Amino acid sequence: MKKYTSLKSVFYSDKSSDKVIYTDFLNNRLNNELIVYSGLKMSPFNSKKEIRDVNTLFEIFFLPTVQISILKDKIYKNSSVITYYMSQLPEVASDQLFYNTLVLELQSTNDIEGIRSSRQEIGEAINNVITKSQKSNMRFEGLVNQYINIKKGNFNEIKSVKEFRTIWDELVGEEEKDEIPDGNLFRRHPEYVMDGSKIVHAGDISEEQITQNLTKLVYEMNNHDIPALERCFIAHYYYEYIHPFYDGNGRTGRYIACSYLARKLDIMTAVSFSSAISLHKKRYYKPFMDMSKTFNHGDATNFIIRMLEILEEGQTILLKRIQTGFKLLNDAEKRVSKLKSLNDEEKSVIFILYQKHIFGTYAPELTDNDLKEILHLSTYKIRNITNNLKKLGYIDLIKEKPKVHYLSQELSKDIPTLH
Repeated sequence: MKKYTSLKSVFYSDKSSDKVIYTDFLNNRLNNELIVYSGLKMSPFNSKKEIRDVNTLFEIFFLPTVQISILKDKIYKNSSVITYYMSQLPEVASDQLFYNTLVLELQSTNDIEGIRSSRQEIGEAINNVITKSQKSNMRFEGLVNQYINIKKGNFNEIKSVKEFRTIWDELVGEEEKDEIPDGNLFRRHPEYVMDGSKIVHAGDISEEQITQNLTKLVYEMNNHDIPALERCFIAHYYYEYIHPFYDGNGRTGRYIACSYLARKLDIMTAVSFSSAISLHKKRYYKPFMDMSKTFNHGDATNFIIRMLEILEEGQTILLKRIQTGFKLLNDAEKRVSKLKSLNDEEKSVIFILYQKHIFGTYAPELTDNDLKEILHLSTYKIRNITNNLKKLGYIDLIKEKPKVHYLSQELSKDIPTLH
């Protein structure tokens, strides 16, 4: 399959003094009858002078190439397969896999920004949100809460500029108290992205410009004349181009993309986006840099292709994890069936704990009270079951308040956890 020719490659291969080959190629591209304009305008970044060329404006556009179509076909097919697999998992396994994936996602979105966070720390924050614990000031609780809202179907369908600030406040506001915007909604002063001592990106210069461009972005995000995934990634670029806050732009930008992808695809694909980016940081950041070059002229086609590739690769990794999980779960089910001394209710408890063991390495704890609700048994019944299973050496009590049991080493040793 012929790949899309970047304007960058044509520009640098044109050795003529007046760049006539590049100019002709650019004009042909801009006059292509299939060109799709976004309505969003950008000023290129001069990397030598380390400033935006504010006297130049390009409208962001893309061409609907065969490469984009094939990638989208793969992504939509993968999404259907993921949705099917998730529907076939037992409820506990499905929930544990989601939360485990979410832990990896949130650690990745932090890691991309150079913010240190452990999986255990994020898992505890998830547990705190789910159980509505009274523990206060836990790191990343706002981040967790927003992503869990997506699971609940509470998507951020952005209809006004104010919603960008609301998302920032709820997502990272608690973590970034020293970086609270000093304008009405956004930052008042210039903000730059640095690579060492070098400026590699300049955000919008003022709150007025930020507000104007975010207003245009809201319109683009809700413009159904542009296909959904292309619209998502153009919006992702433009949000980072505007850079409305002093800090937290990357995390809020990826969250907004995640919320959008969850509506258009499936939630597991959506909450694997940052994890996929984390594996390909250079491939993620390079298209942002190329988009900002003067010679690129606002062409977002290759940017869209790269984002689709990262998304599709993330799905492939996720599918392998799910398929491995099914195999492990099948092995666990066979093992439970061989525990002849147990009654059906005791086997059900063991099988649920296997689901936790396989799919929930970093997910929130599964308490005895959870077991009671899942199996519709009384507290008395669960207590008797867990006491008997402990006597038999099948489970261990690892926490007293609230009571939490794990499979014993004897049962779990030959069935690995899913990482």
